[in-house]
Amino acid sequence: MDENLHEYPQILKLKDEISGQEKRIKELEELLNLKTGEAETIRRKLQKTEKDNSKLQENLISETEKLSSEKSSMEQKMQKIIDSFNTQIEFQVQESTALMKQKSITTHKSDHQTPSLVYEDLSSKIDHHPHLINAKKRKSSNFV
Repeated sequence: MDENLHEYPQILKLKDEISGQEKRIKELEELLNLKTGEAETIRRKLQKTEKDNSKLQENLISETEKLSSEKSSMEQKMQKIIDSFNTQIEFQVQESTALMKQKSITTHKSDHQTPSLVYEDLSSKIDHHPHLINAKKRKSSNFV
């Protein structure tokens, strides 16, 4: 029995060590579970972020294509407007030039000149202008 008493403090010491080790194991298991949970949470958040990023990239591509299409459409509309204005300007320039020529012809002639003389003067100018020769021929055939 004396042996048992002598071993008793060692047994108590070993039991305390075992108890301490079991407590340490529990703490480490809890820490492991915590770290595993954190890793899972981080993985889920990363997957969600990657999914969101993918959607944002798709939206960006879609919006970029949409804006490019709208820009192209606007450029075409603007080009049509510019062409229309250019045509109007060309027409107005031709009209103004014709009016200025007509005005300069009538102001250079004396006031007592008859309309037939003005017509003859214009006819001589038409004779020398290649684009207007056909117009003169048509006009003279109408008077015959």
